[in-house]
Amino acid sequence: MVETVVGIVASRLTDLKVGEFFSQYGVQDQIESLEREHKKVESFLKDFEGHVGWDEMTRLWVKEAIDLSYAIEDVLERFLMEIEGDRQIQGGFLNRLKNISRRTITLPVQETLAKDITKINAKISDLRESRSIYMIENLGELDRPKEASPSRPLRPGHEMVGFEAEERKIMSQLLDGNPKHSVISIVGPGGIGKSTLAQKIINSELVGRNFDFAKSMSLPELGKYEKAELKEKKYLICLDPVGSNDSWNELVKSLPNFRNGSRILITTRFFDVTMKANVQHSLPFLSDEESRQLLLKEALLYQSPIENQVKNLGDIPIKLARQCGGLPLALSVVGGILSKKSPTLDAWEMVLKTWDWHSDGKECMDILATSYEELPDYLKYCFMYFACFRKDEEIQAKSLIRMWLAEGFIPTKVTRPTTSAMPEVATTILETPEETANSWLEKLVQRCLIQVTKRYSNGNIKSCRIHVVFRELAIGKAKESNFLLVYKNDTLARDLKVARRVAFHYEVDGFNTFEENMLQETLMPNARSFFVSDVCIPIGRTLRFLKVLELRGTKDLKDLPQELMYMIFLRYLGLRSTGVTKIPKTIDNLGNLRTFDVRDTLIESLPDSLWGIKPLRHVHVSDRLDQVDGPPPSGNLQNIQSLKTVRVLKAWRSKGLPLLPSVRSFGISCHRIIDEPDLQPYWVLVNRLLDSLENLVSLTIRGPYIPGGVIDNIRSFQNMKSLFLCGSGSRLNLDSFQMPPNLIKLKLQQFVLDKDPMPILQKLRGLKTLRLIWLTVPCEMKCSAEWYPQLERFEMVFLSGLENWTVDEGAMPMLKKLLIGSCFKLKVLPNLKYLNNLREFSLSNPSDTLKEKLIQNPTDCVPSGYQLSYHGSAGFRLSSVS
Repeated sequence: MVETVVGIVASRLTDLKVGEFFSQYGVQDQIESLEREHKKVESFLKDFEGHVGWDEMTRLWVKEAIDLSYAIEDVLERFLMEIEGDRQIQGGFLNRLKNISRRTITLPVQETLAKDITKINAKISDLRESRSIYMIENLGELDRPKEASPSRPLRPGHEMVGFEAEERKIMSQLLDGNPKHSVISIVGPGGIGKSTLAQKIINSELVGRNFDFAKSMSLPELGKYEKAELKEKKYLICLDPVGSNDSWNELVKSLPNFRNGSRILITTRFFDVTMKANVQHSLPFLSDEESRQLLLKEALLYQSPIENQVKNLGDIPIKLARQCGGLPLALSVVGGILSKKSPTLDAWEMVLKTWDWHSDGKECMDILATSYEELPDYLKYCFMYFACFRKDEEIQAKSLIRMWLAEGFIPTKVTRPTTSAMPEVATTILETPEETANSWLEKLVQRCLIQVTKRYSNGNIKSCRIHVVFRELAIGKAKESNFLLVYKNDTLARDLKVARRVAFHYEVDGFNTFEENMLQETLMPNARSFFVSDVCIPIGRTLRFLKVLELRGTKDLKDLPQELMYMIFLRYLGLRSTGVTKIPKTIDNLGNLRTFDVRDTLIESLPDSLWGIKPLRHVHVSDRLDQVDGPPPSGNLQNIQSLKTVRVLKAWRSKGLPLLPSVRSFGISCHRIIDEPDLQPYWVLVNRLLDSLENLVSLTIRGPYIPGGVIDNIRSFQNMKSLFLCGSGSRLNLDSFQMPPNLIKLKLQQFVLDKDPMPILQKLRGLKTLRLIWLTVPCEMKCSAEWYPQLERFEMVFLSGLENWTVDEGAMPMLKKLLIGSCFKLKVLPNLKYLNNLREFSLSNPSDTLKEKLIQNPTDCVPSGYQLSYHGSAGFRLSSVS
């Protein structure tokens, strides 16, 4: 990742050049000098990007060059810190001491910067000389990574475990009798078993009987292959592997098409490649039991009977298997290590306790590293950043993207071409940094390095996860260049001192004890991001360069340390689910703060000083019924983009409403306004505030007796996509209920409805998510044909009064997920057989009558090929019929 580091620093230099202090503080020459020196380091490192096979001397030299790039970043930020201190002095004493000149204050800053640049120059000269002295210049002798499939083929005598269903589907498509020439793709991350599955299919007896020619080859081999040999033959060619930039489609088109049922099978790690195939198969990770079976077969060298040999090992095999996350390559590597041990409890338990992917599992890491090395430079640090998060954590995409932005990973100006029917007049548009970050995250997903766990109704990623083994890859790559360090019990103090980012996850990653004195003495002066979960780590003033501080889940953290207020570069402060109860008034010392998250805490008020932080963009507070008060009256919060969920402020009545011209996501509540039995004046304030929010995309309103005037106002928001209304048990008049026309997501909670809501809400033709929670409804609800044509997710929870629900054929044709919970009077499920896209169904806490019917007839009302399986207190789930 040699260019990865210098790219961040180069961006920082550019930002500094266009900053106001460039001319204000008279440091133009110094900054331009620093930029020139950094370009020298960048030119050194570019020579090494993409090469492998370095000797130890070359590796040390490259590391020294990367450290030098870091040193330039440190010089920059020390300078910025001095400037910030200078500004604070000007804001105080200088207004009173007019005789003190600017030059008197800034001269020491300039002198320090000049000395630092001189030191950098000397180090660059030493680096240049050492490259010649140690003959680290002939890069022709270094190898570039070869194109290879990041997998290990099935070894003779070994059998594949899992993917039986995928194998059957692919075989049926190969032999379906369709004469048309077609392409079938197998996609998945490195090590999932794509090549193994493809090889098994190619070598199968069934393929041998049905194809005149069947062979696996690479793209270069296909390009050189004499196509005349295929004349009049029914052939099956497997292209293994196909990369993202390969022009495989053109080569396939050059193959003869005899309309005799010939097939092309491709394996790839890139989802975008599969878009040109006729059929796509995405391989899943193995289940726990499949993983255990493969591990045991590899460990015991496929000797039978396996179970008799491991009956004394208890749950050790399944624990070892789970460390591999269902990745066949990882299971094979762990099994290979176990095959050299005796199958005893002590021997296998020792492997479990001491396993290290970067030593014991190096073969696996080396193979998976191909996926990392092929990443463009700008995606490498985005991928490595995933190592900050806990193992198997479901990561919120918005939070992740805001961290990337805080770190400066995302460029501020990126253009993309617009689509046009007339190419000659095609133009480009400027992306927002958030749009760029979203597209980068999608690229990591498309390369099978990150898994999506949830998507928003508009298709954007809501949450994601990094596979446990790929997280180890990220940890290893990040540690190589001091980009990031995940703390363990054996972490050395010197490693903490040089790490640019540090993560402490208690009871995870071999971390369950630490010396507080050691951490206080270590200081971690270079850290830019600091992640802590489930343990209180001392936060010292030396963490002054922090840009991201994530303390989510640290329940023992009751008070914010005073030292935090010296972190003037901090842009992201995450306190969600901590024990913090109060935010100090000095929070405005964090003058660069962009994101402030205190959800799921006991914080009941925010200091007015918080709203004085001009760059602040995202503020998220507890979504409970006693929300904190909103921003002070008449404040101009021009950069706030998301603010959820705050309570109407009494002072707004007399002193005016806050100005929120940029808000796109907003949450407001009229709950628990003290000593105010009449809430009508405050609903008037809500209405006036909504009038001023022209850019709303997402809105939450909570409170009793939401008046019709507010509802009417909501429908005027043409760009609104998401709406959540919570009425606290009040009545909602559906006769006059009209919503924004382009709404995609709607949630109604705690209302009394006199009429069936389905005929009214079906008018929202673009609705994709509908959630009805804690509602009092009539005894019957009905979904007629052609209603809800785009609906993909539907939830009905605690609908008191509902006894009968019918769904006609042709209703909700796109529904994928249906959740029904605690509808205690519901007697029968509607006929869901026509919901052909339904893939997830949950029914919890059903009535006894309904439960008995479904247990007796589990396939009666569900789509063909599925049945309802009963899971006790968890209720019913949709499952495939085996």
